[in-house]
Order: sequence, then C-alpha cells, then structure tokens
Amino acid sequence: MRIVSTCLVIQSLYTILALSEEIPDQSAPAVQVCAPTYFLLGHEHDASFGTSLSGADDVNGDGFPDFIIGASEFKPAGSRSGRAVVFSGATGDALYVFRGQFEYQTFGSSVAGPGDVDQDGFADLLIGASDNSAPNTGPGKAFVFSGRDGDTLYVFTGEAPLDRFGHQVSWVGDVNMDGHPDILVGAPGNDGSATKTGRVYVFSGSDGATLHAISGAKENDHMGYVVAGLGDVDGDGATDFAIRNRPVGSPNDVYVISGSDGDTLMFFEDADFVSKCGDINSDGYADVVAGRVDTSRVYSGLDRSILLEFVNVVAISGAGDVNADGIPDIVATSFNGGVAVVYVFSGLTGDTLVGYRNNLSLRSFGARVTGIGDFNNDGFADIGVGARSRPRWVRSGRWCGR
Repeated sequence: MRIVSTCLVIQSLYTILALSEEIPDQSAPAVQVCAPTYFLLGHEHDASFGTSLSGADDVNGDGFPDFIIGASEFKPAGSRSGRAVVFSGATGDALYVFRGQFEYQTFGSSVAGPGDVDQDGFADLLIGASDNSAPNTGPGKAFVFSGRDGDTLYVFTGEAPLDRFGHQVSWVGDVNMDGHPDILVGAPGNDGSATKTGRVYVFSGSDGATLHAISGAKENDHMGYVVAGLGDVDGDGATDFAIRNRPVGSPNDVYVISGSDGDTLMFFEDADFVSKCGDINSDGYADVVAGRVDTSRVYSGLDRSILLEFVNVVAISGAGDVNADGIPDIVATSFNGGVAVVYVFSGLTGDTLVGYRNNLSLRSFGARVTGIGDFNNDGFADIGVGARSRPRWVRSGRWCGR
C-alpha cells in the first residue's frame, strides 16, 4: 500500500512542488501547471455550471470522446429550470444544448454518459432533473437523449413527490449482459419502508424495464444521494455499482452492489466519496475508490485489500490512464495553504504526475473532478475540473514539458 499526502510549495507563478510526506526518501517531482485545454464559461451568475460533469464517449461519431456539463440553476425557463450542454472533445464547440422546460425543474442536476444505449453507433446522454416541479415538491425525472440526433429515448420518473429522483445519475455499464448499457439513477427522497429511506434504480437500456430497485435501510437514510458505476468488481461478467446514503445524525455509508443479483459485495462505513477507477493492479477485477476527506483509498475489487491511500483530499475520482503506462490513474483535489490544487496521481506508484493550481480565483475550484477519456486522441487520458458558479475547464493529459 502506498500512502500519499500532498503539500504545496509555490516555486513560481505557474509551478508547484508536490511532496510525499509519508516517504521522505522519495525525491519530490516539480510539476508544471499549465493553462487548461478548454476553459468553458457558464454565461450566467450562480447557474451551478460545472457542478455536474461527465465524459460522454463519442456522441457525434467523429472518433473523439465528448463531454457533458450540467447547470441546474440556469434560468432558460425561469428560476432553476436548468440546462445541460454537450461539448465536442475535438473542438470544444457545443454539440447539443438541452434546456429545462419550466421553473424549478433543476434540469442538469446530474449528468452522465451512459454509453450507446440504443446501439446505433452514437454514444447517448443521461440527464437528471431532481425537482421537476415547484421547489422540492416534484418527484424528479431522468432523461436519456440520443447522441445521433438529440431525440428523447427514455424519460424515467420518480414514484412520488419529493423523491428527488435524478439527484444523481451515472454510467453503469451492461448490468444484465444483454449488449445494451443500462441506466443508474438515485432518488434519495423516496419513501420506501419508512420516511426518506431513499431508493436506487437500475433500468434496462434495451427496453427501460427496472432491473434493480434498492431502498435504504432506515428512516431518513436518503439512499441514492450518490451513485456510481464501477465496472465488473467481482469478475462475473456483469458490471457492478456503488450507492451512498446521507443519513440524518450519522455518518455516510457506501455499498458496492452486484449487478447480477443486487447483493452487497463491499461495505464502507463512514465514507463520503466513491468512484470507479478501473483495474489499478491489473488483476482482471475493477477496483474501487472510497473514503472521506481525511483518508480515501483504492481498494482491490478481488479481495478489498488497500492498493493506494490518499489523505486530505476533498474530491477524488478515477482519471483514466493519464501518463500512458497502461495503468489507470487517480485525480483528486486538495487544499494547501487555502489554495485548491487538483492533482493526478499514478495508479502504479501513487506518485504525483501533475498538479493544476487555481490561478483564476474560481470559487469551489476542484469541487468536481473526473476523468473524461482521451478527448484529443493523443494517447493520454484527460480530466475535467468543475468550479461552482464559475467557469469549468478541461485539461489534456499531456502536461507542460511532455
């Protein structure tokens, strides 16, 4: 297990030094911090542009992965009607703009690239609208749009008012192994066996049927506050997923769920973060990132052993293979001396590969970080970084000096 703790020394305006405090004999590499490849503006104050973002695979069929960003408080049709924008990975141009249709829809509260749901050769889009009515009264909806032409493929609706269905949506892969990617949606306000137990749904990409509906265990559990597709953790051929609650008066818990039968494969107590990260140790099983602000870890999907550990991070996710060594890497945000820095760590060694410093005075810089695929097809995976109510930017995996 490699333990990574980051601190920051400012060498010049655009240069940082990342130090591994736990391994004093390791020489700390200087990392050049460059301008983003794409710097994307929300165009409206307090629209929450960038708080939801995701890679979307190749939406327009040009051979380049694209990406999607939500702005749930944008006002195209009144307060908090929301919108989501799909951007070309090749050019940064907008491919689609999907808008909320009425006030308080919060369209774009969560976004994801589910894959090619209808198997037409174009990756599709998944967008949540967690209120879908007057403030905090609607059941919520989740929409699947065609990447080919922007048409609506599916609309999923919460079971009852206040369900907050669509608060979180995620790629989940092919859960039922029928050749179609499926759809993962959280509804943390759902009343199951008790008030606000919350519920998580997996819907079939081929026909929209419900494959799984998993409820929280107790009153005010708010299960489905976070959902994440993970890949095939247990090696049975079906993709698996993670769900997280937000219980009142107690810590959050993360459950890793089998896609094949809905059983719990792993349980992480007192955890805030969970994300897919790919197969870090190359053993044929998808691994899992889970943890909280003080300590987050990469766990083996095979035996739950700790592969990497990171401390003092406020956001963390799989990054894809940023340095092209054949091993997926990790992206995380840490505050050093009050300055937000987004680091990419090697999945092989835990060493710092690159750091991106908040040089633009962006509010909540790094509140959302994610790998978005190799959008410029240079062989290096790229990352997206969100900053609430301010611009969002995308950075190429190739950093200064490479």
